[in-house]
Amino acid sequence: MKPIDEGGTLTTLKDIDKSLTNYNFFEEYPVEPSPYTLNGFLFTLLGLYDWWKLTKGVNKNYALLAEKYFSEGIETLKRILHYYDVGGFSTYDLAHIVYKMDPKIDGNYHSIHIYLLHALYTVTGDKVLRDFANLWTSYVRK
Repeated sequence: MKPIDEGGTLTTLKDIDKSLTNYNFFEEYPVEPSPYTLNGFLFTLLGLYDWWKLTKGVNKNYALLAEKYFSEGIETLKRILHYYDVGGFSTYDLAHIVYKMDPKIDGNYHSIHIYLLHALYTVTGDKVLRDFANLWTSYVRK
């Protein structure tokens, strides 16, 4: 839960656009500016979900904290998924926006993104996550 500048992995979407500063993101590679690595963020969200569910009856404070960060993370994810879609693939990160470089595209990570989105859809029931998982699956089936 510590910000990157304090040695943690928490950042905001400020490096994409200043208007997105209120959206939290857990970075796989804690550097500034953030590359916003998708698979690391998705794994973190699943970990927060597990932490929330495991502490629910044991430690109310931890459960509330985990639920808060999980819920905020899902809102962030829904807000930024379209940035990862480059028409035919998902990108590994958002370096193509932040660092102005070519998108990092890898079929293995594309598959991981689909599976993780499906897992998050399964626990949230959020249609945005389902729709992106289905869209990205359709790219593979073309």
